[in-house]
Amino acid sequence: MLIRSLNETQKLGAVNAALLVVRTLIESDAHDGQTKVLEAESRARYAQLLASRLKLGHVTTHRLALAAWLSALEGRDSVLHQLSAEHDLDDVLFPQGQMVEDMRTEARILGIVKCYEMLKKQYPDIITDLEQTLLYLKEILPSDPEHRRLLRIFAKILEDEVFLVGNKTVAGRILIVDPDEAVTPVLSPPLISEGYDVRVVASVDAAKSMLEEFSPHLIMAEMDLPLDTGIDFCREIKSDRNLGKTPFIILTWSQGHRTETKCLKAGADDVFARPIDLEMLFLKVQRYLAAPSDDKRVAATGVSGSLSDVSFTDIIQIITVGSKSLELTLVNGDQVGSVYILDGQIIHAELGDIEGAEAFYRMMHWQKGTFKTQQRSDFDKHSIHGSVMGLLMEGSRRVDETDSSGASITEKPVQ
Repeated sequence: MLIRSLNETQKLGAVNAALLVVRTLIESDAHDGQTKVLEAESRARYAQLLASRLKLGHVTTHRLALAAWLSALEGRDSVLHQLSAEHDLDDVLFPQGQMVEDMRTEARILGIVKCYEMLKKQYPDIITDLEQTLLYLKEILPSDPEHRRLLRIFAKILEDEVFLVGNKTVAGRILIVDPDEAVTPVLSPPLISEGYDVRVVASVDAAKSMLEEFSPHLIMAEMDLPLDTGIDFCREIKSDRNLGKTPFIILTWSQGHRTETKCLKAGADDVFARPIDLEMLFLKVQRYLAAPSDDKRVAATGVSGSLSDVSFTDIIQIITVGSKSLELTLVNGDQVGSVYILDGQIIHAELGDIEGAEAFYRMMHWQKGTFKTQQRSDFDKHSIHGSVMGLLMEGSRRVDETDSSGASITEKPVQ
């Protein structure tokens, strides 16, 4: 196959090009492309974290990330099979015909991550309990020693994630009343990943029983509900003395100004026709829940730790997976470095007088020292414009070159 005849740099370039193609194909799905992109990004990050902890090598790690993206290409079978064959990923993506003991490590990793992502999508409440999550994964995964070993490593990744970002800001409580969402979640997974506390129910009766204990800051409801309508529920909420100011969004398959007018007359703050423009919906949600209050927003406290316990690369991958905004400060002897992360994207790094990507690459070499995170988003510098994956790939290449040459990165002149 073509991929086997390339050197390591060419292989990474080919994988990166394939990733761009796959991402473009997924985003082109007008119905739920954005949701699939978020799911694929999360799946790829977890797969890369597992591969990194297992020290599988950079080419293998990034090919595994490609496999994770390919696994989201539902309905594009011809492209899926062509790219999986070109990059020797058939038995990673389609290991069903293999005996468990013959499965490649990459296939086992992707299987574990896909099971976790399925759990996160269908049962978002379960994943808040790490012990319950691991019990579920143990039940549905093969019970051979290698799967158990990988699951232990994955459990440590999840523990590190809780340690690094577990004290995140609660962006607001959202109640979704939609029987379809209760069966096949589309809206709730990306909202949860953005820091919202989301509950989904299938009927107005279930929503009413939850109102007092959950006290939502925003309600979304399907217009056509069993035994009732979203419009009637909206009218009832807006007439309530305690809940009347709660933003209410109605979701509907009906088109036209008449439907929208009917919803707005009932007191709805917004109406979204299906298929829903997720990007616009989330922007509206952010706007409705933007006003801070002691009840709605819980201030996040920073965390600190040792680079000998959690590597720099793992820290970056974990804190960027959920679109966080924070400053990461690292100390190694008398050197102090900072990385600015805005909405999950690395926008600036500095190490002494060095700024930008070069500072980031140098800190990737640090195996000892301490780190601390502080939530913030008021950054005044923006020196890095590439993707997180691109930065980590280039940084990994530089680390490999330094390791093979025996030279320290600090001995090289700044370009």
